[in-house]
Amino acid sequence: MLKRRYPTMDLGVSRGDSIGAGSAFAMLAGSLRSALGIAAGEAVEARRDKLEQAVGRLLPGAERTRVMMFLGELISAPYTDEDRPLLRAARQSPGLMADRIQEAYVDYARAVTDAQPMLVVLEDLHWGDAPSVRSFGQALRELRDQPFVVVAFARPEVHDLFPRLWTAQGCSEVRLRPLPARAAELLVRSALGKDVDAQTVAALVEQADGNTFYLEELIRAVAEGRAGALPETVLGMVEARLAALGAEERRLLRAASVFGEVCCKGGTIRRRKSNPE
Repeated sequence: MLKRRYPTMDLGVSRGDSIGAGSAFAMLAGSLRSALGIAAGEAVEARRDKLEQAVGRLLPGAERTRVMMFLGELISAPYTDEDRPLLRAARQSPGLMADRIQEAYVDYARAVTDAQPMLVVLEDLHWGDAPSVRSFGQALRELRDQPFVVVAFARPEVHDLFPRLWTAQGCSEVRLRPLPARAAELLVRSALGKDVDAQTVAALVEQADGNTFYLEELIRAVAEGRAGALPETVLGMVEARLAALGAEERRLLRAASVFGEVCCKGGTIRRRKSNPE
């Protein structure tokens, strides 16, 4: 919706993954790949071409080359380090490489925001990584007068992983409270129809206890005729929903789960063909 309303805005979306939680620069790389339009599994040459087109429009000469080299490392589109002493030195020192990638990203974001607004959306930041958090924090600090915005969604435990998350950058935090009973009742009635009896509505609202996801799963179970023995926990609810699927669907989900929170269709199909069990 935002992209349609503001077509010139640079938008990058990145999602944390429980399987790869903590992987260095995973969320930063994901947001940049998203902004550049790089799809999962895209060839290295295609990634590099998109990077060069984006950076080439924004930065001149030696600065362009430096930023492309280190952003190439970030998005797994590496350049050869022959005749590139900066890149060669960084590859010999993880700490130096991290610093160079951060510098390149901030310089790239500065060039982007000189021309247009830049929005980064991070989902499930509680599965994020420290190098990405530091890089976004540095960008927020250095680009505070530029149209650069980071919007992050996370569970409360994000503060255990990243204490004082971007507080020095003036981060604004909005905490979601449990869904009020009245709103939960409206949700139940809108999903199940106005004829649903008051006892069913009250039971679902009480069992969900303000948890919107749990309430949606409870509503789904009732709509599918499985209201007789509803599990008492969210995990139990999800397990019951999975158990209701056919064997083929469950096998497909097991194959997809190997990849983590996000799975490409092609990878799952290949896995099923090579190992139908």
